[in-house]
Amino acid sequence: MLRRISLIGLVIITFFFLVTIFAQWIAPCGLGDIAGSVWEAISAKSLLGTAIFDATCPRA
Repeated sequence: MLRRISLIGLVIITFFFLVTIFAQWIAPCGLGDIAGSVWEAISAKSLLGTAIFDATCPRA
C-alpha cells in the first residue's frame, strides 16, 4: 500500500516538473502580454478596460 501511494506521489511530482520545464510552449504568452496592465486605461482595443482573458496574443 505504501509503495502504491509513493508511486502516485512520484507521478504527480513528475507531472508538475514537466509542466514547469515546458511552460513556455504550453502557454507562450504571459498575462501582461495578453491583456496589458491591470489598471490600463480604456482604449479602442478594450472598451471596458483590460481583462485577464483577452483572446489576442502578439506572439501567437
